[in-house]
Amino acid sequence: MKLYEINSQIESLWQHADEAFDIEAGPEHLDQLERMLKQAEISLAEKAVALACLIKGIEADAEALAEEELKLRNRRKTAERQAEWLRAYLAGNLSPGEKIKDARVVISWRKSQSVQLLADISRLPKEFIREKITVEADKIAIKDAFENGNASILSGLAEVVTKNTIQIK
Repeated sequence: MKLYEINSQIESLWQHADEAFDIEAGPEHLDQLERMLKQAEISLAEKAVALACLIKGIEADAEALAEEELKLRNRRKTAERQAEWLRAYLAGNLSPGEKIKDARVVISWRKSQSVQLLADISRLPKEFIREKITVEADKIAIKDAFENGNASILSGLAEVVTKNTIQIK
């Protein structure tokens, strides 16, 4: 988009400057661009006006891109919510373990386990507590204890819950 008429020498130079602003570009590209701008054979005032017009055009492009980015982000979030709702609807209307195959999709179930605490973390034995910035139960250790038959000390404090999670491939 071109909002302002720009000196042809500056505009020509700018057309080849994209690589200087590439994320991986080193400072040498910017130094080269600066040297080329200094060598442009136009008066300082003319150069300043041309660069100011270029800046206004680039800022307008950036603003348009930001607006488009917001629209795209909102569309992505809407699509994610739609897919999440449809996944929950599908899971609620199929029997766990039921497998459906088609040339386009395969709907199957996989079991996943998680630990559900039945008491406050402070009541768990020390070996089942993992310290982070905040104190939380070490659900991996708790799950391992249940699987290895060493969960008697966790009786009434935690349990392993098996869930079915739908997969769409």
